[in-house]
Amino acid sequence: MKLIGLLLSVVFVSVLVWLVMPSKAAPPSAAPAAATGSLGAPPPADFGTNAGATKDYMRRQVCLAECVSEHRACKTIGLEPGAVAACDETRAACEARCP
Repeated sequence: MKLIGLLLSVVFVSVLVWLVMPSKAAPPSAAPAAATGSLGAPPPADFGTNAGATKDYMRRQVCLAECVSEHRACKTIGLEPGAVAACDETRAACEARCP
């Protein structure tokens, strides 16, 4: 019985803290920043309405992600400085092949 009372009091206190604490919203910026992915260009403006643009954008992002993955694996395997340079060249060639 004491355990149930303890659990109920913990739940009550956590809900009370959740309600009392103000939310930490991010301050608004002066100008909206362009939404860029971590791998390249921002998505097209008509991303939601144009299925072709969406498909092309996603295909490019997947291709770039695969290039990054291959580059990381290559750098992990090749420890010599010449091997790292070859990995960089391979990544550049891979990114050039991406649509």
